This record gives sequence, C-alpha cells and structure tokens, in this order.
Amino acid sequence: MYPEYTDVIRKYCLNDVESLITEIEEQLLGAIKGKQIQEKQDDLNLLLHATMKSISFLREILLMCRHGFPDGALILARNLYEQMIICLFIIEKQGEEHDRILENYYADYECTRLKYIIEGAKRFNDEKQINETKEKLEEHKKKYGSKHNAYWWSEKRCFNEIEDIVINADNPLKGLFNNMHMEYRTASILVHPSCFSNMVHIGSPFKGIDMRAQREGHEESLFLATTSMIPLVGHTYERLGLDFGEVVDGLNRYGIYYWEIVVERNGTKSSTAKI
Repeated sequence: MYPEYTDVIRKYCLNDVESLITEIEEQLLGAIKGKQIQEKQDDLNLLLHATMKSISFLREILLMCRHGFPDGALILARNLYEQMIICLFIIEKQGEEHDRILENYYADYECTRLKYIIEGAKRFNDEKQINETKEKLEEHKKKYGSKHNAYWWSEKRCFNEIEDIVINADNPLKGLFNNMHMEYRTASILVHPSCFSNMVHIGSPFKGIDMRAQREGHEESLFLATTSMIPLVGHTYERLGLDFGEVVDGLNRYGIYYWEIVVERNGTKSSTAKI
C-alpha cells in the first residue's frame, strides 16, 4: 500500500481542490433535483453527463497525486480535456448542423453498444448473436450514415479535427488551449506502451527503469484537469441558471497556480491568455 505524501497534498492544494469539486457536485445535484431536470438528448444533459464524469475522474486524479503517480494522473486528465473539447464542439454549433450532430452524438451510444456485443460474440464464437447484432448495427448505420470511425457523429475523421476547430476558433483563449493541447499530447503518448512512454517518468529528471512514486510533476495533470473543468462547469451552470462566478474563479485560480509550477519546473513560456 503506497502512503499518502502530506507534502504533495499541501503543495498541490489537493484537499482544497477536493472541497471545490464536492461543492460543484452538490450544487449540480441540488439543481437537478430542484429544477426536476429530465433525461433528454439536449445540450444540458450532454454537459451534465460530461461534467459529472469529469468530477469523478478529477477525484481519481487527486487520489493518484496523493500517492505519487503523476503519469497515471495525466493520462486520466486526458479524458477531461477530451470531454471539454467535444462539448464545446457540439454546443457552439448553430441551427440544423447543431441538431444533426447532437442527434448523431446520442445515436453513437447504440452504435457503440452493438459493436461491443459483436466483439464479445466473436470471442466466444456465437455466430447467431454475431449475425443478429450485425443486422441491427447495419440498420442503425443506414439510418444515421455512420461509419466505423469513432467520431463519425461529428462528421469529422478524428478527434484532432474536432480539437482544431475548437482551438482555432476566434477565441481569446487560444494561447491557453495550446498549452493544454501540449499536456494532452504528452498524456496521449504516455497512455500507449511505446519506447518513449516506457522510459519517461513525469516528475523525475532521469530516463530509466525507476518508475516508483514521485513527489514532483503533479502540476501537469492538475493544470490540464482544472482548466478543462472551467468551460464544462461554466456552461453547465449557465444553462441551469446558477451563478458560476465563485466556482469558476476557484478553478481558474488553481489552473493558474499549477501552470506557474509547470513554467517554473520546465522553463515553459507562459501563455499570454488569461485562464
């Protein structure tokens, strides 16, 4: 059992971030109950699911940081960034294009479910289930025109194309998004068992086989996670009619704090954009 590092908890304000996301979670759950929000295929439900999932992942990130695992924490932060990019991509669309992409996004649930069933049936040579499920999948694909591409619903070929649209929009936060993108790229490398990812350990100045717990390097995952939460929380609160100023300011404050540590440790040029 790995111990908790009290110096890491203190330096990275882990308890404070935990308290903030607990406050956000309680406010969202309270609003859902108070306003009797129903499950629908709309922007609000898109944001609620993404935000609540991100809160869960952020708790896991904090847990990893407490025990000294910055690589795993950054890999999890990758998901929060993708959640944020996808939500912004959808909600910033207008008119018929927005409605079509949102419908496709929800239709992909069934597409993914059917593909999963087929994969399981193949493992156990269940020809009957394979054929029956393939028929359902073909009907689904015919209705929505979906391909095997994981991002067919977006009408783009891959996540990078979605990301480029969000980042390169007329947005004063482009500098911030570029900094976030580079942390995301690091996480995308670490998640795969490449030569580079097997030899690099965030927080360690050395390249090698020592992959034990680290007290440094946690700022990268915490920066990416807290800044990714800002648009998710802001848009979700706005649609629920909640005052997001205090909680977004809190996330912003921690994002700046973690980025300053990144800059200090790596000598990275800070973005001129305000987080």
